[in-house]
Order: sequence, then structure tokens, then C-alpha cells
Amino acid sequence: MNIYRLLIAFQLFFIGCEELPDLSQNPFEAEEESQIPQIVSLNDNVNGDEVMLNWSGNKFALEYSYQISYYDYILEKYFALKEWSEWSLDSTLHLSSLDEGDYRFYIKTHFNYEKENFDSLSFKIDNILNNSIRIFPLLKEVNANQDFYIEVFLEDVFNVAGVSLNINFYSSDLQCENFVWGSVINEINFSDESITITPDPIIDQGSVKIDVVFSGNGFSGSGAIIKLIFSSKHNWNETGVFIQDAFIFDTDGNEIIINELVNGIFQNIND
Repeated sequence: MNIYRLLIAFQLFFIGCEELPDLSQNPFEAEEESQIPQIVSLNDNVNGDEVMLNWSGNKFALEYSYQISYYDYILEKYFALKEWSEWSLDSTLHLSSLDEGDYRFYIKTHFNYEKENFDSLSFKIDNILNNSIRIFPLLKEVNANQDFYIEVFLEDVFNVAGVSLNINFYSSDLQCENFVWGSVINEINFSDESITITPDPIIDQGSVKIDVVFSGNGFSGSGAIIKLIFSSKHNWNETGVFIQDAFIFDTDGNEIIINELVNGIFQNIND
């Protein structure tokens, strides 16, 4: 009888031990000085105008928040595209329709909102071919109750003496209200090497006609030739601006083959 009771007691003890929780992996049970959150991996995979970002942390990294910044070559500094995201358990982020240029991704984590750890990485989008014309930005979230703008960019051109193009849009959605000449025009006109001849663009219902002539050795490189300011005619979900009837010429008067015309999309954040 004593042996039987001992066996029963041993089985109960064994079962009780199996059901005890493993506290060794509980971050709140660790010594306070060791409760240090840390980002342990951060990686990116760029594919065209898209990037996949993924990250992970140690057992004290309870949640994550991130921010994306874009480098402005004129002002020579990074600007945040959006505010820091809300804290979450997400460990991946997919971004698409990214503009050409250099980006910096920031990630932070916390332990109990008291201790934080930061990390970052830089990546580059270089998806559009040379001798191209593009809308910047490719994708723009806008408040349709307020005016907003796009810029028309020459992308990696050489000795361009003339540009002629139309920017078309849905006249039922948008009205072009005004324009400002871009960095390419302003920088050249303030230099001593050459000037530009820039008649005012012809703004019509659903289109803007743009003509630019560069003197001297023409223009080489990338940059904005014009900024167009738009207003909305009604509440829409998504609409676009399109480059059409585009021509560029070199300093010998020969037409340069345009490799790409890259259009832009507006998305209404008030919808």
C-alpha cells in the first residue's frame, strides 16, 4: 500500500512539474538591467520601384515603429515622407511606386515604453531609364479639398537643347491653376553659362502645353523643368496626369529617342 501511495505521489509531482510555465523566456521576469530591447536584423530587397523591408528584435523588443525619409538633392538633406508609424508587432513593410532617389528607413523598438532602441538603413531607387521624362511623385496622396502639385522631370538626359510636351489630365476631375518653373530652369537662368527660353505654358481644360529651349551646350542631367499646381473639381477616388506628345532635341537639332514616359497618380485621402 505504501509503494502504491508513493507511485501516486510521484506521478502527481511529475504532472505538476510539466504544467509549470517556463519563465526563462518571459522578458518581464528577467533582471531589470538586462531588459534592453534591440533590433537584431534589418534587411531590404529592392525590385524596380518597390522595396520589401523586414526586421526582427530580441525578446525585449515588444513592438516596432518606423519612418521613411527621402533625400532632397537641392537642399541636401533628408525629409520625412510620413510621421512615425503607430507601435505594432509588424516586422515587414512593402512599398511600391517609389520615386527615383535615395531613401532612409528608420526602425525603433521599445520595452514597456521605457527603453528604446533604433536602427536604420539606406536604399536607392534607380528604375527609370536615361533619356526619359517622368512625373514626380509617381504616386501622391492628396487632400482633394486643397491645392496640390506635381513636377515634370527630365531623367538622365545629355545635351538637351529643346523640350516639347503636353501634360494631360481628366478635366472632369482637375483644373490646372498655376505653374512655377522648376530647378533646372531656375539654376540655368542664374548661371553665366547659358539661358533658357521659356514661354508661359498654355493651360487649357484637360491639358498643359510646355515648351523649353536651352542655349549653349544645352542641359545634361536630371531635374524638374516645371511644377504644376492643381485643384479638384469634385470628390474623386483616384485620378492621374499623363505625359503625351513629348519630344526632346539635342544641340544639333536632332530628335532624341525618349525611352520612357512615366505618368503620375493622385489618390484622395479624404475618400
